[in-house]
Amino acid sequence: MTRPEITAKLSAMIEKKINPHNDPRIYWAEEVTFDYSTDHAVRVDYMRFVPANNSVSGIEKGDCYCYEVKSSAEDFHSGHGLNFVGDYNYLVMPTDVYAAVSLEIPHYPMRRKTPCFSYGDIRRVHRIYASN
Repeated sequence: MTRPEITAKLSAMIEKKINPHNDPRIYWAEEVTFDYSTDHAVRVDYMRFVPANNSVSGIEKGDCYCYEVKSSAEDFHSGHGLNFVGDYNYLVMPTDVYAAVSLEIPHYPMRRKTPCFSYGDIRRVHRIYASN
């Protein structure tokens, strides 16, 4: 498979994981930019927001899930996309790419432990930790 085909397949997998039944009550977006009008704008491939409940305080306490697609080791090393801005951050890549870059994946030991990376089959999560 070519790199664009792998990216499309992984993206379809993420969309299916985020919103399996095309439910309009699930809040998600692709290509989300943070700090847009600054010199250090960053973008994540997919983001999902999950409120704690439907009250105002529940919305304020909600969690953001960010997903980055990496279709190859070159894509991983490109310097784009390792932006850990969410409460839960996932790096989605084929298993062979994960095997090639697993020792280079950053490790962030901080206060709150959150699963950060997923590869290949999104249900299998390799746990390392990142700060919020």
